[in-house]
Amino acid sequence: PLTGDPFRAMFHGFGASKCNAGKECISLDLKSAEGQKIAQELAAKADIWIHNYRMGVPEKLGIGYDDLSAINPNLVYVSANGYGPNGPGAKRPSTHPIPGAALGGVVWQMGGLPSTDEELDNEGLRETARKLLRANEVNPDPNTSMVVATAALVGLAARRSHGRGQKVYVDMFGANAWANWDDFLSYEGKPKRTPVDADGYGLGPLQRLYRCRKGWIFLMVVTDREWDAFVAQTGITSARDADDLAETLSALFATDDADAWESRLAPKGIGCVRADGLPPQEFFLRDAHCQAEHLAVPAVHPDWGDYLRNGPMARFRKGDEYLGTGAAGGATVTLLKELGYSEAATQALIDDKRVFARREATAASG
Repeated sequence: PLTGDPFRAMFHGFGASKCNAGKECISLDLKSAEGQKIAQELAAKADIWIHNYRMGVPEKLGIGYDDLSAINPNLVYVSANGYGPNGPGAKRPSTHPIPGAALGGVVWQMGGLPSTDEELDNEGLRETARKLLRANEVNPDPNTSMVVATAALVGLAARRSHGRGQKVYVDMFGANAWANWDDFLSYEGKPKRTPVDADGYGLGPLQRLYRCRKGWIFLMVVTDREWDAFVAQTGITSARDADDLAETLSALFATDDADAWESRLAPKGIGCVRADGLPPQEFFLRDAHCQAEHLAVPAVHPDWGDYLRNGPMARFRKGDEYLGTGAAGGATVTLLKELGYSEAATQALIDDKRVFARREATAASG
């Protein structure tokens, strides 16, 4: 539909606004000759083209690799789908739960499945359900996003070396296999993946959560230098590999508040931070460091009005970051003007429902 993909309609579009923030959005009817022509004109000026259609669909819409590379041989064309370009699943749709079930690491993150040797009482069932829900977060989607972005940049690097664009395939299963490579790969003598403890506190005594007299901290001590500094600051006498180190540290951290431990250890280069402060949404809005880095910036959405959205993930020397909301059709008029369409031609496309346009105002980042 001209008003955008189905994700834009879910939860009033809140999720889509986060994914599309910073993107100029043009809405085209790709089943029309006019819409395909505009898409091809955009491709002629583009460095990268990314789509997540199933195999065969782009060709029907006039935006297949052969169509666009004939117009722009330098185009890096990235195709992202669920199962790759070949095989029985190539034309099947795919969303987060599918690679999440196969490669999401849920069982590992929840500290393993409960024992089958004993029945769970109601409390045990509730606790297992809680762990399963908390462990089943959305990592398959951002994992894939990171691989798509990386693949596009590698394509640009290859173009710089070889002087031409290419077609790049990314699929959700391959992307999540890459993200979970430490468990996905198997070979003789391979060390076992470090398990999460049964409470879900962490991967070992020096990489886990600890309850303090007030609040919680997360401790991360990796290098010899960090360990030596930790010993110097705490005075503990246990060996680094002692079996009871977690118990020793639990007793230690219970003697003071989380804020005090962070103030004492973090300035010494020791990974120790309070872990139960503001929830994520309030942290990005209220934390002094986040405010100084403009991690949340004011914007104006055509439907919601004034609100705060995430700031740019990267800043450019020219300072021309786009701070729009990515609302469907928000940049249709602007982009058509850049392509040379007159106001009358643009209005005709809108009237004929070949494009969808809306006005999107943006606010300065401050």
